[in-house]
Amino acid sequence: MYFGDRNRIDLKQTCLILCLTIFAFKANKSYSQNTVGLLEYSTASDEGYTLFAPVNSNYTYLIDNCGFEVHSWESEFRPGLMAYLMEDGTLLRAARISGQLVAGGSGGRVEMINWENELIWSYDFSTSIQNSHHDLAVLPNGNFLVLLWDLHSANEAIQMGKDTSFIPGSQTLWSEQIYEIKPVGTDQIEIVWEWNAWDHMIQDFDSEKENFGVIHDHPEKLNINFPFGLNSADWMHMNSIDYNPELDQICINSRNFNEFYIIDHSTTTEEAAGSTGGIYGKGGDILFRWGNPAAYNKGTPQDRKLFGQHDAQWIEKGFPGQGNIIVFNNGAGRPGNTLASTIEEIITDPDADGFYELNQEGTFGADESLWVYPQELTEDFFSGRISGTQRLSNGNTLIANGQEALIFEVDQNENVVWSYRNPVAFFGPIEQGEESFGSELFKVRRYSYDYPAFDGRDVSPIAQIELDPNPTDCLTTSLEDELNQIEYSIYPNPFTDNINIDFPTNSEYQVEIFNQIGQRLSCDKVSGSTEINIEANSKGIYLVKILDQKNKKTQTQTIIKL
Repeated sequence: MYFGDRNRIDLKQTCLILCLTIFAFKANKSYSQNTVGLLEYSTASDEGYTLFAPVNSNYTYLIDNCGFEVHSWESEFRPGLMAYLMEDGTLLRAARISGQLVAGGSGGRVEMINWENELIWSYDFSTSIQNSHHDLAVLPNGNFLVLLWDLHSANEAIQMGKDTSFIPGSQTLWSEQIYEIKPVGTDQIEIVWEWNAWDHMIQDFDSEKENFGVIHDHPEKLNINFPFGLNSADWMHMNSIDYNPELDQICINSRNFNEFYIIDHSTTTEEAAGSTGGIYGKGGDILFRWGNPAAYNKGTPQDRKLFGQHDAQWIEKGFPGQGNIIVFNNGAGRPGNTLASTIEEIITDPDADGFYELNQEGTFGADESLWVYPQELTEDFFSGRISGTQRLSNGNTLIANGQEALIFEVDQNENVVWSYRNPVAFFGPIEQGEESFGSELFKVRRYSYDYPAFDGRDVSPIAQIELDPNPTDCLTTSLEDELNQIEYSIYPNPFTDNINIDFPTNSEYQVEIFNQIGQRLSCDKVSGSTEINIEANSKGIYLVKILDQKNKKTQTQTIIKL
């Protein structure tokens, strides 16, 4: 990882650091002097590790709630666009490669990188007629779902009933596919299951072509001529995919239709191409849709609720709002051209068996969202594209304002309890105090301390990612817990040349010293008390990491060199 040079900490700063170290951090704290990295921290935040993949970086980062990197992965490619941490500690990552189908969210490649930063599997989904894009979804069996653009010629589209005036100059139209993939070896795949949007179209433009019908009588179908007048090859622009293991259903999101859809995953591939079969009896047809009734002739533009949205997903089982859909509603095209985004929580209200019913208006679900953040539209919160959200276990909501590179967490009363600005731009980490131009994010995910990926792995803090970081007194719950794991004492602290570490037992310990940019200065194996000389190094903050090798416990502590 490239960190670059950092300015030295002077004596005044050192005294400030010492004072902050003496008084443990417990309450709300603003880091308003920061332009990047940690901006705000509160003990009301839902603690864990946050995973994010900067759009213009080859690195994927895992940070704690104090903004310290605890792990990172490196790829040859920038993201295309999302990364997820699997339960075994493997990073499943979409990558962006050069391809023939290129639009916003282009990917073309999927990678699996293990915890040790070794590429263990990859596959290119990039051909003249196909390209993976935007998002992935991990399944409980270790397989994953991938979104793909699926190219069709103008003649194919016309035969399907496409209005010729809506066909772009490229004379091609991209539909959407979903593959369920089982990785094989290091660079092969098995396609376990497949769904194609092209199999579920309807049109009322040409009675002599395929799929002709009355659109408002078929909410389970997609109008091939919607949005009206749009002549883009990527005319649907789906940008997220999620899986519900309890219902065996998939949620996909269309930015251009301003809707999200739920479809059945329990079908065979053959059934998914038709309108019968599967648990819910509808094959691959739409089970539920929400956001824009005008897309299936059941409303007017005034009935539209979603505006260029991203990251539609189920709220996880056991979390407040479980089973509802939460989505980042970007706000592009709101009435009056109001530039304001919202987070929306929508009740889908399936019955006990997972079936959805139309309401009296012939549409799905409630007319309004159950919960909206913020309650009052404000141009202070806006991202016209990318972005995402996640409901957390304590009921808070994590939000990624993608264009602003800002990740923040709000409680149910709209209080911001944690915020962090991505400090990684085009050429790597930037210095504290600089603006984060070029540091956009697609979306992010937070994982709890007890997530299986962290079992037996070292996730102690390494360093802040930004260059020349400001001193911080932030101490997460995870660090406080670690401080009670190993009995020892370090003195003097602050120190000038040497530190002493005393252990009450003669267990086997490993003691590592890191400087403030994360470089390891020493690593010693000790079985009792030890003295370490840091005379040759400059004044400032150092991190001592102690590993009890017998009990597999890790502890970290900050020390100050005067």
